[in-house]
Amino acid sequence: MKKGIAADAPVRAELADAHALRALRRGAATPEQQQRALDWILTGACDVAGFQWRESARETDFALGRLFVGKQIGRLLTCDLSGLRRQQHVDSQNTTGTSAR
Repeated sequence: MKKGIAADAPVRAELADAHALRALRRGAATPEQQQRALDWILTGACDVAGFQWRESARETDFALGRLFVGKQIGRLLTCDLSGLRRQQHVDSQNTTGTSAR
């Protein structure tokens, strides 16, 4: 089990990480800043490479929540885009012509 830093503690970040995230939000990040921001999100904030089970159920749940977000981002970075296009097409056909409830 991971000891020391609580799962809900602020994640360590360097000044360059904050600049990279802010530039990303503005749409002005360099390729290096984009990579740095994504790396901080996945490895820092989401802790995708960490061991999620902790001393308490609350700590474990919190860590697993962070991991879930990272896994969803990772899924979109590596998924088959043609499959997403097909699903979006099917979803849009299922919603056209239906009334709002």
